[in-house]
Amino acid sequence: MIASSAPILWQGLRDPRVVVLREKLNVPGDDLFDLSLTVLVRGKQSLHGIMPSGIVDEETAEVLGMLEY
Repeated sequence: MIASSAPILWQGLRDPRVVVLREKLNVPGDDLFDLSLTVLVRGKQSLHGIMPSGIVDEETAEVLGMLEY
């Protein structure tokens, strides 16, 4: 299991999970975690009481519905 403070996705990363993130946030694009995603992730984090880092960690991924159990 990944610790909640460990980053999963961050700006500049190319990863297939970024496509999932884009789908969850309804943002078109490819597998690059760009500045626009960072800004949107920060907004979602703030909305849910998470420190707005723009980095998708386990806690943020859970809020966004990206984790499967």
